[in-house]
Amino acid sequence: MTEDEKGTLRADIATHMQSTQPGPEALPLPPATPPGLSPEQQETLFDNWCSDIYARSPKSWTPSEREAIRVATIRALRTL
Repeated sequence: MTEDEKGTLRADIATHMQSTQPGPEALPLPPATPPGLSPEQQETLFDNWCSDIYARSPKSWTPSEREAIRVATIRALRTL
């Protein structure tokens, strides 16, 4: 393999790895969310909603609440 081929291969791999990195996932918010919230307000609303969900039995969670917990879990795992 020539140096040019190695360079091309490295560039292709780097491009592929960048395209497969997860981007920021949009936060799922409760259905009654008012429009026009700032990103900080959305974060606070999401955190408060997750706290409310965690306070109840998992058997009572709706599909949208399960999705919120999934997103919260993924976000927490990324910080480890």
